[in-house]
Amino acid sequence: MTRLEFISAIKPSCVTAQEAFGIPWGWFVAQAIQESGGYGKSDLSINAHNLYGIKGKDYFQGKVGYASFKDWNAAIQFQGWQLNQSRYLPYKPLVAAGKFKMYGDAISKAGWCPVSSPTYGTMIEQIAYDYKLKPEPVVVLSEAQQWAVDNKVFNAPVDWEKPVTMNTLAWALYKGRKI
Repeated sequence: MTRLEFISAIKPSCVTAQEAFGIPWGWFVAQAIQESGGYGKSDLSINAHNLYGIKGKDYFQGKVGYASFKDWNAAIQFQGWQLNQSRYLPYKPLVAAGKFKMYGDAISKAGWCPVSSPTYGTMIEQIAYDYKLKPEPVVVLSEAQQWAVDNKVFNAPVDWEKPVTMNTLAWALYKGRKI
């Protein structure tokens, strides 16, 4: 199975998990790529349908400690449920906002996986970036920013990461400048 075939195979289940658990489908895909030995190629993901290295009491190839699932869909649904448990729930707003790196690092520190280098969040973020799996960020403008847009104050694209306050706008308008 190619990389894109793997993504296509699990995407419908990931979208269903997004609807059920409020975590972007791209997170489930990126995490499955990372955890499954690269695109579902690990023995665990092939023989036990365990895409995420989920621990359990089942036997897998003579070893105790990893869960087995009837199919990949069941593993994805279980992962969605697991990420909504109290251990990881405080970090859910990060992933919902598309901050995959921050979310990955947070759940790693909460016990998801051992410390890794580069960080877990960085690895997931890179996969998500490579395959365009992240949701488009939702930009919420402050009252001052919205006023500036509505009144066409800017003559160039705006970097909304920098704060724009009413004082900044008032000074610019007083001086007759475009920000």
